[in-house]
This record gives sequence, structure tokens and C-alpha cells, in this order.
Amino acid sequence: MYWGLVNKSISPGCRFPQHTLCSLLVVLFATCGCSSLGSRAREAAVIAARDPWTWGPLTGAALITAVDGDERLSRWAKTQTPLYGSTDAAQEASDRFRALASNTAWLTFAAAVPQGKNSWLLEKGWDAGGNLAALAVARNTTGLLKAAAQRERPHDGPVHDSFPSAHATDAFAHASFGRHYADDLRMGRPWREGLKLGMNGFAFATAWGRVEGGVHYPTDVLAGAAIANFATRFFMELNAPGTAWRVRPHTTEEGGVIIEIETPL
Repeated sequence: MYWGLVNKSISPGCRFPQHTLCSLLVVLFATCGCSSLGSRAREAAVIAARDPWTWGPLTGAALITAVDGDERLSRWAKTQTPLYGSTDAAQEASDRFRALASNTAWLTFAAAVPQGKNSWLLEKGWDAGGNLAALAVARNTTGLLKAAAQRERPHDGPVHDSFPSAHATDAFAHASFGRHYADDLRMGRPWREGLKLGMNGFAFATAWGRVEGGVHYPTDVLAGAAIANFATRFFMELNAPGTAWRVRPHTTEEGGVIIEIETPL
């Protein structure tokens, strides 16, 4: 059986269709409770929620909020600029580290040995579909929350899209699936763990650069990290070898996107 989620006519400047795609994915997973896919989705959601990389950032954000430290930390980071030396340098560094997180994760994925029983190309295609679906959901969930929260940025003018941080979401999403595929590399464990540590470092450096650069509060980047890990871990679990369904993205002749979900009846 194939569930095709179609998002047609996505143009570079149009955000609404992407948000619609995210909503369709959420509705699909929420309404298939009577099927084996629904059961697997609930199990994957529980695993993703219990992951320390999901609840850890949320706990940190809750503690900062409880002590009313968001604004104080933001003001201190922007004033002292302890890591990058200036707000401009912090924002530029954040962009660079986000790119490093993305590039390293995709290179790790490319080098990882597929664990499924199908051909190398088929397994890579399925896995790439899961990665892209996770990134799409994480990014568009962040976009929806930005529009709903309308939180003003701390020190970067009256711009109401501070919560959560898209930079942090993107960097931590890549770090999350990069860590997953690092375990499938044919190298010694110290090298694999070092690679994971590096990807985590890129994500943290991205997030802190947004705080030190004066464009986000600490809770903004922590929320982005939690969203990213939940979405990525969710799709990693759903798309794992041996599960009842796989995810594959396709493009249409009109330039749209189809995310195809394959599952037995």
C-alpha cells in the first residue's frame, strides 16, 4: 500500500505549501491508530520523546524559564561575547557551523554501510527519504511555531520570529541523523565516537552563535534542538531496516514534492 503525500508547486519564496506538507504528515500519523503503521508510529514517537537529546534540551529550557534567566543569559552573551568576540562574528560563525553540521552528516550518511537486506542503492534511497522527511518535518514545525509564538527577538530589532531557532533546528537535526549513521561506518569505535562528538560540537556552536549574536534567547535554541532530535529520531525508528514501511521522496514534473510511504495492507 502506498500513501502519497503530495506537495505541488513549491516555489523558493513560498512557505505555505511546505507548512501544509508538515500538517499532512502529522495528520497521517495521528489518524492511523487502527493500523500496524499507527502502532509503529506511536512506538517510534515514544522512543524519540525518551531520547536524552529530546528531553534534555526541553529540561534545560524549563529550568532557564523557571529561574527567569532567559533574558539575563541573552543580555550577558551579547554584551560579553565570550566565545566569538563580537555579535557579527557570532552570527557568521553560526552560519559556518550549521553548514559544517549539514555537510558532515551527509558525508557520514554517504559513507555508512546500509543495514537492510535490499540492494545498496535501494537501501540508500530509502534511508535518504527518511532523512529528508525528518528534516522537512523539523524545519516546518519550527516555522509553524515561529508563526504561532510571534516572539520578538532579543536584541535584533522588532522581528517576531524568535521562537524556536531555525538555525538550531537545522544543525541539531543533521547532528542527530549523522550520529545514527556514524555507527554504521567501517572504522574503529574511537573514530566513530570522535565523529559524533564533532557533529554535536558543530550543532552546539551553531546554537550558541545565535544567542551570542543577539538574535535568539537560550530557550529558542534549546527548543529547536528538541524539535530536531524528536523529528529525526522518530523517522530513524520508522525507517529502520525490518520495519513494515519505508519513506521515499519524489519530485514531480511540475516541480512539486511527493513523500511516499510504503506499508503493507
